[in-house]
Amino acid sequence: MALDSTNAERPGHTRSERAVGEAFTSIFSHAKGRIVVASFASNVPRIQQTVDHAVRFNRKVAFLGAFDAQRRSFCHRARLSAGARRHMVRSEDIDGYPPERVVVMTNRFAG
Repeated sequence: MALDSTNAERPGHTRSERAVGEAFTSIFSHAKGRIVVASFASNVPRIQQTVDHAVRFNRKVAFLGAFDAQRRSFCHRARLSAGARRHMVRSEDIDGYPPERVVVMTNRFAG
């Protein structure tokens, strides 16, 4: 069996998801403008973290690229609450919100 992983050739280890959550909290609490998060569309926990932080910091979330196409599937898999879904907006509508109230979730191809 052969497997591949992002940065598998680099020695050491990556930071934990807890560290990512702490970084998100810092970024979301201090960002003065629009936040852009790039991730793999298959990384449901990262998408969930982004949506959770958007809700916590009263920001709208717009999905681009593969995320936009998979938004309905993601909402179902992540079992998002109606409150979280209310924070989601179409990407073409983000200019109608102040930049400090928007998070754009994109994948590496659309970024």
